[in-house]
Amino acid sequence: MRQQRRLGHDQAEQLRLPSFDRPVFIVSAPRAGSTLLFETLAQFPTVWTIGQESHDIEHDVAELHPATYHYASNRLTAAEATPAIYTAMQHWFSQRLQNRAGLLYQSASAEEQPAAIRFLEKTPKNALRIPFLKAIFPDARFIFLYREPPQNISSLLEGWRSRRFIAYRHMPGWPYTEWSFLLIPDWEALIDRPLVEIAARQWEVANTTIIHDLEMLDPAEWCFVHYNDLIQQPQQTVRQIGQFAGWPSDDQIEQRLAQALPITHLTLSAPSADKWRQHEAEITPILASLEPVISRVNDRGMSQSVNHKAF
Repeated sequence: MRQQRRLGHDQAEQLRLPSFDRPVFIVSAPRAGSTLLFETLAQFPTVWTIGQESHDIEHDVAELHPATYHYASNRLTAAEATPAIYTAMQHWFSQRLQNRAGLLYQSASAEEQPAAIRFLEKTPKNALRIPFLKAIFPDARFIFLYREPPQNISSLLEGWRSRRFIAYRHMPGWPYTEWSFLLIPDWEALIDRPLVEIAARQWEVANTTIIHDLEMLDPAEWCFVHYNDLIQQPQQTVRQIGQFAGWPSDDQIEQRLAQALPITHLTLSAPSADKWRQHEAEITPILASLEPVISRVNDRGMSQSVNHKAF
C-alpha cells in the first residue's frame, strides 16, 4: 500500500507507460463474488492488476467522482471518456500496476516489463461504466459475474449493516449519514424505503445495466459466469475464463484451482448456501418483482456462459 501512494507531478511525467492489451474488467452487482473471482484470476502468470479495487481513482481523477455530477450516480458513458481522462487513468493505473508476485511495474527491470500488459480490474462501480470503459479501452473484454438475488441481496444487507462498505458520507440529498455500495441512478426515490428495498434496487439496476450495455457489444467481447459455477466448479470455470481472456496457464494457477477457493478478506461471515435465509422474511416478498430481470439475465447469459461457449 505504501508503495502505491500517489507520485508527484514530476515523477508522474517520468512514468513508463505500458500498452494495455485487451484489458479485462469484471462487472457485477456488489457482493456477487467479484473479489473472489478477481483474486483467483490475478494468479494467472501474465496478468497485471493494481492489487486491489480501484475505488480511490475517483478521488484522484475528479471527473470519475459522482460529486462532479451532483451525485447523480456512478454511471459513466462514452461521453465522459475524453482524451484527458484516458491519459489520467493510464497514469493512475500505471503507477500501481503489479504482477502476481507483488512486483510493481514501475520498479521492475526492463526485462521484467512487458511492453503490452494483460490488465485485470474489478470495481463494482464498473457495473454502470461499461460504455465508458469501452470508449477508454476499445479492445476491452468483460466478465459478467452473476449471483442469484436471494443470496446477493442478503449479502448486500449484511454489508450495509456492517458499515464496512461505506462509499459516500454526508451525500447531499440523502438524509442519512452514509451510503454503501453502488450509487445508482434515481437513488432519491429510495429515501425512507426499507433497507431491503435499497439493496434489491442496487442488485436490479446493476444487473439490468450490465446486460443492456453488454448486448451492445460483439458477443466475442464478453462472457457470463454464474457465481454457483465459480463455487462448485472452480477449476473448469476459471480455465474457461482464461481461454476467453487469452491468458496462458501454469503450475501455480493450476495448484490453486486444485483445491477449494479460499475465503476472501471481504467475507463478513462463514459462507453457506442457506445463509441468506437469515434475511428470508425480508427478501422473499420482493423476489417476484425481480423476475423480469432474472429471466432476461439467465436467458441472455446462457448463450454467453463461460462453461458452454467454445473459445
